[in-house]
Amino acid sequence: MISKKRIQVIDEPGAFSIRFPWLSFRSGAGAGFMFFFGLFWNGFLVVWIFAAIASGSFEMILFSILHVAVGIYLLYYSLTTFINSTTILIDREKLYVKKGPLPWRGDHKEFNVKEIEQFYVKRQKVGSTNGNPIFKFVVHLVQSNGIHKDLIKAGSLSLEEAQQVEEQLENYLQITDYRVEGEWQANLKIEFSPHTQIDKTDWGFDPSQEQTKPEVQPLIQPRRLQKTSNRKQIDTIIEGDFVSYKLSEYVVKKRVQSDWKNGETDFHISLQSEISDPLLVYLRIEHGITNIYIENKLNPQQLNTIPQLQNPAPEIIAFEGVDYSLVEFLDGYKFVFAHNRPIAVLQWRYTAQMGDKQLRIEFLDGYYQAFQGQYEV
Repeated sequence: MISKKRIQVIDEPGAFSIRFPWLSFRSGAGAGFMFFFGLFWNGFLVVWIFAAIASGSFEMILFSILHVAVGIYLLYYSLTTFINSTTILIDREKLYVKKGPLPWRGDHKEFNVKEIEQFYVKRQKVGSTNGNPIFKFVVHLVQSNGIHKDLIKAGSLSLEEAQQVEEQLENYLQITDYRVEGEWQANLKIEFSPHTQIDKTDWGFDPSQEQTKPEVQPLIQPRRLQKTSNRKQIDTIIEGDFVSYKLSEYVVKKRVQSDWKNGETDFHISLQSEISDPLLVYLRIEHGITNIYIENKLNPQQLNTIPQLQNPAPEIIAFEGVDYSLVEFLDGYKFVFAHNRPIAVLQWRYTAQMGDKQLRIEFLDGYYQAFQGQYEV
């Protein structure tokens, strides 16, 4: 379990959830005021109604009905803020959003995991104090058909907390983060949605020489590998399988296969363990020999430090004090088996002078992502 302030994340094989209470320092102050004001309001109305009954004035009783409803709402709203929490649960097929224990509008939502393409954070104005606007941050998602849905609106998330929720969901579902129109602080990201029309001249591309993605043919299938004595049919590993690595048992959360036009095939496997940190494993197969790299995905801030690739790509890239030299450019297809579709991809691979580190940069579906890897003997 990971706990950062109010956000509680459980990331274990077969059990992923994010939970946060609605109560925060800011929302607690407002809810406390509403609760005591509601008590005072309802107490006053009780006296009013009894006086109306005693005097036989039913007009006064009818007049008070709307005020009673307001008082009940104030009390109930404040109680939900003190008691309720939002929980996001993910299984192999669905993402669920649940609120409780007190019922609230839009209590439950569910989404098909295969149809989720992106998460992002928006800022919404909820009021003002002394002329100064008050904002809250909400988490939205983008579906594969381009439709935007609100994921989390109830509760009071700070910007840091909302972005943490976004990051945790994208990491677990292995979703590449990109810029979405209307997203708060979108300028910190350099990736773009495939649903957004973009002027790429700002990226340093020559439109006449732009590195366009090859057309994806619907009949393209993942390449089958020949059996070798030093490899156990990596291409037969599926999500949910258990594998051993350095005396620890891991479950395969996601497997991605990249088939390159030069005949080579690579694998990117996401592993989860109950007792060890999660791993991103990059398996590079050259001439029947499998080289293993343990990778970390670069966040948007790190990605911003890498020069924008163009044609031709730079021969050397400096990243975190290390110079990486371009060793190859690959063109092919990536197969993300959770989505069951091929994706045209370009890849630049850079290695450090000692050969123990590498930097992989991918361009797919209109955006970049990058991984830093450490060679494992």
